Order: sequence, then structure tokens, then C-alpha cells
Amino acid sequence: MAERGKGMTLFLVLALILTFCTILPYFFYRRVFPSLRSYPCLVLWIILSCSFLVTRSFPVTWPLSFVRAWTMVSGYWLIFSFYSFLIIILWFLLVLFLRFFTRGDISRYRKNFILVMLMGVLIACVYGTNNAHNPRVIHETIVSNKLSSPMTILYVSDLHLGRLLGKEYCEDLVERINKEHPDVVIIGGDIIDDQWDYVAATGSYKPLGKLHSKYGTYAVLGNHDYFTPNTKLEITALEALNVNILRNQAVHIGKIKLAGLDDYSHNKSDSSLKLLSKGNANEFAIVVDHQPRRMEKAAALGYDLYLSGHTHEGQVFPNNLIVKYMYALSYGRGQFGNMVAYVTSGYGLWGVPMRLGSNPELVVLELKAK
Repeated sequence: MAERGKGMTLFLVLALILTFCTILPYFFYRRVFPSLRSYPCLVLWIILSCSFLVTRSFPVTWPLSFVRAWTMVSGYWLIFSFYSFLIIILWFLLVLFLRFFTRGDISRYRKNFILVMLMGVLIACVYGTNNAHNPRVIHETIVSNKLSSPMTILYVSDLHLGRLLGKEYCEDLVERINKEHPDVVIIGGDIIDDQWDYVAATGSYKPLGKLHSKYGTYAVLGNHDYFTPNTKLEITALEALNVNILRNQAVHIGKIKLAGLDDYSHNKSDSSLKLLSKGNANEFAIVVDHQPRRMEKAAALGYDLYLSGHTHEGQVFPNNLIVKYMYALSYGRGQFGNMVAYVTSGYGLWGVPMRLGSNPELVVLELKAK
């Protein structure tokens, strides 16, 4: 409960910072566009800037179409404000550069500069929105002398079911997964976005019960799964659909061990990682950890495959460049000693209804004997 409270506090702090940053560009743009100085424009700007926080409190009884529309508006406004903040920084850096090296004054070009930049933002939003709804399938082959027979794993993470991504989205995901005919399906956390009540009311999780595989579906929880006070209800509902939730537990699928860790935000201890490593020397061991924070430790404990997500590969440019410096591996395949790690960019999205500089994906892992 304490960890959930810390997570919600962090979320609210970040949301308030984002709200402040969405209001700040108003004072930059109003110098160029006089119409923004009117009282109605100021009020509308403030309403839009607060919409990201407000939509998080919409009750589940409100019409889905209204809630989804406002959620999309708040998401696009967030990305508009984010890029506006970058435009402001770029403009002032450009002004300082020219004044320092050329003594030139480009203030008269401010409006043209802003218009060109905003056109670029519009193009990026159109491309990013289309990109967010066209996932790709990544194929990786992993060879080990611990394997005696081949196995196909479908790995997907960060579904973020909620106000924006609903039942039709989940149905499409399930259809795409079943087309790959996997032996086992693994879900790497953040199954919901933040509130289980909304997911339950809309039934957006129910298509997961139609996943087909030889050995079933297994999942771990992510940090967003703990944003809701009803995590236990989420687990119960998912397990009723034969989605097996692993919380610091391991199961055996044939001669392969599959271990699932509780999310790092809820349990930072390495004790379960160590406890579940017993027997790693004699069997192919997979560990699923939502946040890519324990891969070096997992490699030292003899795990053979480490699966993670969480990063969304930054989701929107230039965040994809930033996350590279936050983790030992922020996206894709990596080698840590004898262990292969794969961090997926995820299937869903958070906040902003677009992807730019990253792609939604499903990962097909072909395990083969050496």
C-alpha cells in the first residue's frame, strides 16, 4: 500500500509539472499571435492544460465516447505543449547563438520560425498517430545447449488498457498474437493504464481470454498495474481468463523454467530473483521483469533469457535518446555474459496517442537447441 501511495504521489507531481509546462508556451505564443491575449483564449488554454489531470478523474459511468475523446484531446495537447517547450528552448538558443557570433537580430523572424516549427509538429502528430496503430512483429532466434526441443514464445508488454485503448484494441492484439501460433504467450506488465474499475466496466481485458497457445498465457505486473487500488481484483479477473499472473513465482513449461518478478516499484528486493534461480545451471531459465533494472544481477545468477519492457523506447522523440542513458539496455536485444536480454518497446502507449521514434511491437522468440 505504501509503494502504491508513493507511485501515485510521483504520478501527481509529474502531472502537475506537465500542466505547468503546458501553460508556459502560452506566454511565448501570445507575443506573436495577439488573438491569444483575449480572455476566452486564456481560459481555453488553461482548461486544455489541465485536461490531462482532469481526464484521470472521469467516473466510469460517463459515456465512453466522451471520455475517449477528451483523453485524446488531452494527449495531443500534451504533445503540442511538449514540443512547444522544445521550440521555446530552440528559439532562445538560436537567438543567443546569433547574438554572440554575428550580433544579428532575428526577432522579426519569430513568427515564421514558430509557424514552420508548428507545421513540423503537425506532420509529426499525423505520422506518429498512424505509427502507433501499426505494430510490427519482431523475430528473434535464441540458441542454447540447455534446450532439447524448439519452442516459440510470443512476448508482448505494456498493453495500457484503459480510457484510450479499449476492447477493440485488445481484440486486435489477440488476433495478431493468435496468427503467430505461439507455444506460450508472455505478457510483460502494464496490462492496464491506471484504473482497473474503468477496464472492468468496459470489459477491455476480456479478449485476453481468447489467446491460444500450447502451454497457456503467463504475465507479470508492471508499475501501472499498481496505480489502481484494485490490483487484487485485476489479478482475479485475469486469472479467471487463464492468464496466469507470476508474482515472484516460477513455473515449468516442459524443460524450461519461467520465472516472473513482481514489479520493481512494488518490490525492489533481489531476494526473489535469487530464490528462483535455484537449478538454473541445469535448465533453460527465463525471467520476466517489467522494468529493465535487474538484468546484470539476473545474468550473474545464471538466467538464460531476460524479458522486460516499460521504456516504450521513449515513445516520442527525443525521449528515445534519453532512455538510452537510463538503463543498461533500453530497447532491443543485448548480451549480458551468457544471458540474452530483450527489452520490448511495448504494444500500447501512455498519455500521448502517438509514437515517434519508436514502434509498437510483438516479439516472437524462437528457442532452439544448439
